[in-house]
Amino acid sequence: MLDVSVAPETLARALTHRSYAEAHEVPDNEPLMALGDAVLGLVATETLFRNHPDLTKGELPRLRARMVNSITLARIARGVGLGRHVRISADEEAENGRDKPSVLADVLEAVVGAVCADQGRDAAVELVHRLFDPLVELTGAHQDDEPARTKSQRPARPNRSAQRHRRSGA
Repeated sequence: MLDVSVAPETLARALTHRSYAEAHEVPDNEPLMALGDAVLGLVATETLFRNHPDLTKGELPRLRARMVNSITLARIARGVGLGRHVRISADEEAENGRDKPSVLADVLEAVVGAVCADQGRDAAVELVHRLFDPLVELTGAHQDDEPARTKSQRPARPNRSAQRHRRSGA
């Protein structure tokens, strides 16, 4: 489904929600989620930095958060059909857990973490680019996409060249 090979036991753990793990006394996907979250953050930050090298220290994390959040992750997970493979408890199943944004986002992070753990960082980075790059191209990651209200509430940023001249004494 994701066109990447992962050891069956690693993939099974990545697809194991906490509710299932507790009910069946097996390990959950939380450690893999943490690893996947780190990979996603790195790839998003690196991509933004390469595409927009003039972003400020404050703009970079704000745009990264717009790229990598539970809504985006859930959308991607739905798009690749990840929900039907998640191992969840009967109670979670009864509450439509396979389609909950939080469950889908967590499982996608865990799958990215599983790829990293099993195949290495390069394979995980490649997977993230395959999943996210089309979305970034469609939506853009520009501050011009920000709602006008958000822009108007943020203080104006001083001109950078004027700041450099003041610091250098020019």
